[in-house]
Amino acid sequence: MAGRAERARVTRAFAVGVLGPGYPYGDDAALLVSELFGNSVRHSQSGTAGGNGHGRGQRGARVPRQN
Repeated sequence: MAGRAERARVTRAFAVGVLGPGYPYGDDAALLVSELFGNSVRHSQSGTAGGNGHGRGQRGARVPRQN
């Protein structure tokens, strides 16, 4: 994903979408994702022309769901 500020919205929406509506910590998750995205842009070449932000996620990570 290109390291541009407007792409932070996409990363937040993705995280909230994965958690689902009504997740009790959705706002916290959105904030954390925004911070991580911002830090990756700031401390990498992803914000430069042609740069990309590469992130690693854990495949099969469990997300606690509200029952």
